[in-house]
Amino acid sequence: MIFKTITSSVDETRKTLALFNKDWNTYKRNWQNANGVFGKIGSVFTPANAITKSDIEAIKAYNSQIDSCVTSQTAFNRTMLNASPAAQNLVASYNGGKVSAQGMATAQNAAKASTIGLTIAQTALNAAIGMGIGLLISLVVKGIDKLVHANEEAIEKAEELRRKYEEFKSTNESNISTLNGLKKEFEELSKGVSQYGDNVSLTTEQYERYKEIIQQIVGMSPSLAEGYSTENGYIADKNGLLERAIELQEQEYRNELRKITNLQNLKTSMSGYIAEYKDAFEGGWVTEDMSAASTVKATDFSNALYKAFNYSERYNNGYSSEDLAREILKSLGIDNIDKEMEKFFNENGYYQPNWFFDEYVDEIAKNIDAITNALSYENVGLEEDEFENRILTVKDCAQAYLDMKDSMSIANESIQRDLQYIAEYADGYSNLTTEQQKFVNEFLKGFNIDDIVSRDWFGNLTYDEDKMKSVKRQITDFVEALSQDETTKTALADLYAIPTDEQSIREFVEQFRNALEIIKAYCQENGIEIPIAITDSEQTINDLEAQYQRAVDFAKDKFDGYDPTAFFKEHSINTQEEIDTWQKIAQRARDAAEAEKEYIQGSTLNAPTTSFDISTYKDALSDIQSSLTTLRSALESFNSGTLDESAVLDLMQQFPELVPYIDLTAEGFGNLSEGLSVLIAQQPDSLIQNLQTLKDSLTTDAEREQVDLLIDSLQRLSSYGDSGIESYATSIGSTWDDTANVIEGVITQFENLAKVQETVADGLTISTNAAAELAKMYPEILDHAQVTANGQITLNEEVVNSILDGDKSIIEAQITKLEADKAGLIIKKDYAQAQLNIAKQVAEGEGKRYCPLPQ
Repeated sequence: MIFKTITSSVDETRKTLALFNKDWNTYKRNWQNANGVFGKIGSVFTPANAITKSDIEAIKAYNSQIDSCVTSQTAFNRTMLNASPAAQNLVASYNGGKVSAQGMATAQNAAKASTIGLTIAQTALNAAIGMGIGLLISLVVKGIDKLVHANEEAIEKAEELRRKYEEFKSTNESNISTLNGLKKEFEELSKGVSQYGDNVSLTTEQYERYKEIIQQIVGMSPSLAEGYSTENGYIADKNGLLERAIELQEQEYRNELRKITNLQNLKTSMSGYIAEYKDAFEGGWVTEDMSAASTVKATDFSNALYKAFNYSERYNNGYSSEDLAREILKSLGIDNIDKEMEKFFNENGYYQPNWFFDEYVDEIAKNIDAITNALSYENVGLEEDEFENRILTVKDCAQAYLDMKDSMSIANESIQRDLQYIAEYADGYSNLTTEQQKFVNEFLKGFNIDDIVSRDWFGNLTYDEDKMKSVKRQITDFVEALSQDETTKTALADLYAIPTDEQSIREFVEQFRNALEIIKAYCQENGIEIPIAITDSEQTINDLEAQYQRAVDFAKDKFDGYDPTAFFKEHSINTQEEIDTWQKIAQRARDAAEAEKEYIQGSTLNAPTTSFDISTYKDALSDIQSSLTTLRSALESFNSGTLDESAVLDLMQQFPELVPYIDLTAEGFGNLSEGLSVLIAQQPDSLIQNLQTLKDSLTTDAEREQVDLLIDSLQRLSSYGDSGIESYATSIGSTWDDTANVIEGVITQFENLAKVQETVADGLTISTNAAAELAKMYPEILDHAQVTANGQITLNEEVVNSILDGDKSIIEAQITKLEADKAGLIIKKDYAQAQLNIAKQVAEGEGKRYCPLPQ
């Protein structure tokens, strides 16, 4: 008997299919490794002890790993786990070494023999089709075809579900925005009609507008219509109509949230995201913990990296994988390489190259240019052309790996977005504070693809509905519990707060830690892991406190016991950036008083986001002007021979920096002339340095240009008197007005588009008056328009669509942004003008008479 019954084909242990004498794991492995429909079918008939073509590729990959100095166990895990037992036994027989050329030849001959044997088996199978097995094979082919296209179909279904929901959400938000925008107008018009819309006191035009609004509202929520009149259109009770319409839109949104988060739709969307995740590594093998470091692309990258360093050849000269790791760490800018390398040695003191690669693969890929730039073909011992080829290859492999990681990340982000829908639908979500909603969002980031998948019989990732139910329940319970917990509201507000101007660092840190303890206790009570973002925030706070203490200790050491704590609190030095600024000033200051003075003068530099305000530098500019006036007057007197010893002594007291240049007993008082010239040139230096630092922290090009102009003017000031300040005062020009005019024009353009959008919202047939109004803004709107039987105008859809670019909500959002930009520019313009006036006042001070003009 050729084909046994199902029962007799399975051995007593139910582990082996007797027909081909193979265990189920072998079928599974062969099926996974086979390519194409016929390859999958053929894998069923492959003899139990056969070495296949895919086995040969796996053995070659194993040899390549050994060449790259990967440990034999790691090499085996990365390449041979899905190979046949025959191939695995062959590799194991070499005791951790490479499979020899003879062994590879024997394996390849076995693979050919297997192919011949398979052909014979397929011939027998074809003969057996006439015995009634054809239908079975047909079903197998269909099943495999469905399996092949399963990922593609899952992704398409998920995208379709997502698209429909996002379209609904956009329409829903637009409807609510439109209804809110109609409130004032509708309330006014409603005063002139009866309860069900009969005209009482409106003009014809006003009544037409009232009916248009009713049609618009009922069009969004048809259930509000209470009748229809051929003359007046839909009839609706005007009392509370808008409020009911908005409420219905909100209910529709809740209903849509309920649908998108039911288990059936979650299965559709999550299966698509899982398929995207699997597509990211092209069906390759990924570890149980979803580590990308074990994928084919990571292995390809590792191999290419070793080749770029010419590791195999250099290994013969004593170069080790540890040396390679150190080279990489050095090119990455790691400070303490010895300390970092300690992590990659096992308990027996042996270096583990796979540990290093698994931890650093992302950093290496992201910084591959820096790493390869540190290499040269001479140093690695390659010909220049070969070196360039290997560099190009490793860069390509790095990019392929990063692309795979990005695709995996996108799939995970898609999952978290749908989990956000679950949270949003949960009871109590709308009652959460902004800080609580942020906490929910961070809580959701703790979920990942591995929380909703399991592995099927073949080891493939597959959607797990039980896990999804558990995740949904956790999120719902979490939101509902959080909404009823009042203690978390204040705690989270404190946790996410930034330090106020009144708080010292110690007060801010204490506030954070008290809040953190409350949140930790809450998480523990509810069986929740602390979100990683909060853990990161805790580390940031610890770093801030440590930096603060270092700044205090440094000041005490340098300034004879001076404690800056009171100064820090008085001047609100309580952020990382502010402490860094103080530290830089303290390091170059001669004493505590100088450090405090410089910090106060440059206090605008301490803020993370800084704006330029020349009034802040008024005193500094005045001091520079005064010093320059005195120094130039002294130089003028010296040159004219009228400078006496008494005046020189006054100069020495006022400018101690002159002392090294002066000899009262010498002719011309020594090098006084040189000293005066040097001091004149140096006067603006300190302020210029502060301005350069300020410029780096500014956020707009306009402000940076102002700083550049002032720096230029100060540099001129030291040489040419006050002409530098005058140059600054006249250089800003009318840029504010010009920019505001451009924005004004753009706002008008978008307002016009919004009017078109609103007019055609209920259809392309409009009144002649409305058409005439639109034609003023867009004459082309009447192109191809037609007059209807009742005298109205039907616009051409193609023409209207060509005018409109984007929906009304986008247009309104752009208008709002542009209006805000315009308002901000006008404020800056007025402020800049005030700054110029101050600059001119400083420039026109007493010293102006003494400043010689440039020759």
